Formats: sequence, structure tokens, C-alpha cells
Amino acid sequence: MQKKRSRKVIDYDIEWMGEDDIYPSERIIFDGKGHSCTIQTEWLYDAMLRLDDKYKSVLILKYWYGFLQKEIAEMLHVSRRTITSWNLLLRENIAAYAES
Repeated sequence: MQKKRSRKVIDYDIEWMGEDDIYPSERIIFDGKGHSCTIQTEWLYDAMLRLDDKYKSVLILKYWYGFLQKEIAEMLHVSRRTITSWNLLLRENIAAYAES
């Protein structure tokens, strides 16, 4: 007679199988608006953790999702000029972190 597996073990197996493979060197960043990206370099991950959510949103939507500034402005309900400004500021913040 085969021994029954406990419900906890089965739930764990289902949860584990549903996850994407993430290597130890990869980190996930969320922008607070439902968007995420996987970062493979530790310094960029640390730099992005220091960004405001609005800057993270621009960074993720532009570089990971490939949206244009006009599209990002519409999604975040701000002007294109605001997105341009946020993009410059986030680059400055990341550059400053890289230099420190």
C-alpha cells in the first residue's frame, strides 16, 4: 500500500513548480504599480532600490517593457515633459550610485 502524501507537501510541490527559475544572482524589482523586472547585476539592483517608485516605473516601462515616453506618460497620467525629467533624474541617481 502506497503511503499518502500530506496536503502540505502537495501544496509546496504545486507552489514550487509554478515559480519561474531565478538564479541566485538575479533579483526582482517592483515599481509599486504592478510592473516588475529581473536585475542580474547587484550594483544596479542596489541602485534601483534607492529610486522612488515613479522613477522605477519609468525605468522598467522604458527599458524592460519597451514603451515610448508618450505611452509611459499616458500610463502614469503625467505629461511627456514630466517623463523626460524623471528619466534624466533616474539616470543621474543611478550614475551617482555607480560613482560612489
